[in-house]
Amino acid sequence: MVDLTTTYAGLKLKSPIIAASSSLTASVDKIKAFADAGAGAVILKSIFEEQIQSEADDTYTQSHDFPEAYNYIKEYSEEHSVRQHEQLVRDVKRAVDIPVFASVNCSSSEGWVDYAKSLSDAGADGLELNVMRIETDRTQDYGEPERAILKVVTTLRESGYKKPLVVKISKYYSNLIRLCADLHMVGADGVVLFNRSYMPDVDLKAECLSAGPVFSSPSDFYDGLRFTALVQGAVPGLSISISSGARNGKDVVKGVLAGANAIQMASILYGKKEKAITESLDEVKAWMEEHKYESITEMTGRLAAKQVNKANFLARSQFMKYFDSPESAHPTNTFSGAVERPRG
Repeated sequence: MVDLTTTYAGLKLKSPIIAASSSLTASVDKIKAFADAGAGAVILKSIFEEQIQSEADDTYTQSHDFPEAYNYIKEYSEEHSVRQHEQLVRDVKRAVDIPVFASVNCSSSEGWVDYAKSLSDAGADGLELNVMRIETDRTQDYGEPERAILKVVTTLRESGYKKPLVVKISKYYSNLIRLCADLHMVGADGVVLFNRSYMPDVDLKAECLSAGPVFSSPSDFYDGLRFTALVQGAVPGLSISISSGARNGKDVVKGVLAGANAIQMASILYGKKEKAITESLDEVKAWMEEHKYESITEMTGRLAAKQVNKANFLARSQFMKYFDSPESAHPTNTFSGAVERPRG
């Protein structure tokens, strides 16, 4: 019998599959179904500080002409939303026996601290900081976005927050390896690669911007795979989970071999629901048995960029470098599963 347990951000998970933050993880019944199917942890639907702010603005604009009313409306909207999330945490903790992460997306350092404390006191086992910024200010100094994220983590730790803390980042940074190393240094236990931004499209008939695909696609998985292997090789003590694009057990195996401690699933759960988790875990077990692995821990990071040749392969950014290389004689879309194990 293979051992599917893994350790993520210091917490023991019964499997490497995490039900990612989405509208599905705002339902206790759905979360319980995911846990029963074998999910190792769940990330609750995010609480957005900017959304609370927007709701307060809309309410004030529609119904009030007095400036002194705004602060009252804002505080009421914020407290009501936070209380709802606190109750969700308590309800989920009563329903399942797997780690429960709260997810917070804030625009101010103070907001992160206040929300983190409230959700932690409600029983959340850890916190996922949902960071999604696309920088458009041409006057902004280089490195300022990275410093802002580091400040949030530093502020949380200095405030006394001691539970597991992971940061879900986008891929829009100039040096992701350095950012992950610095996040670990200031107190982050893990990173999630990557946050998927809103996808725009163009309506050609109306000649206007419109919403693009809502769900991730399988191709979204590969950037996470590349940087998981690179980050694992450079920052071995940092937990990593891959988010976006994972569809099945093969993706879970690839991610673990590259160095991920867990794989987050969301889009596939909308279609196949909890069945996606059971089928994926069955596939993982079958692969492990075929390749003689006894545990997830034994597999984790076997293809991470700990050697120069793997780092060079993963850092290739041009197709010509690939086609001029020996690997081009054996084209493949996956890492090889034939791992040479230590002898002796």
